[in-house]
Amino acid sequence: MLDSINRFAMRNQERRALDFPSNNEAATGENKGFLSAFILMSENRQGRLADRRSRVNLQVDMIAEREITKLMGVVVEIRDHLGMHRRVDPELDNMQKATNIEHLTEAAQTVEDRHTSDSNSKEAPK
Repeated sequence: MLDSINRFAMRNQERRALDFPSNNEAATGENKGFLSAFILMSENRQGRLADRRSRVNLQVDMIAEREITKLMGVVVEIRDHLGMHRRVDPELDNMQKATNIEHLTEAAQTVEDRHTSDSNSKEAPK
């Protein structure tokens, strides 16, 4: 009888061991959750850094564009001062005009919106 009780107790322990994860398995699950949260935070931070870099690059590009436009005007003034013949160049005349930043922003937003709507329509189930 004692033998049958021992066998029953051992089977019961084996069954309980299968029902519950071991400490290592539980820790691994916790690590997975922690790792997932860490990766999401890292990706979020990288996205914010990329946005910041993009804004800085845009500002630098806008400053460079203004400086180049100003230099082109100075070169034209020097040429006029020296009495050099000025040939008709519509492209140069166009380049000397100030860039309308608001227009560029609207155009870029329109392109981005189209791209986003195109990608969403491709992903939608048919």
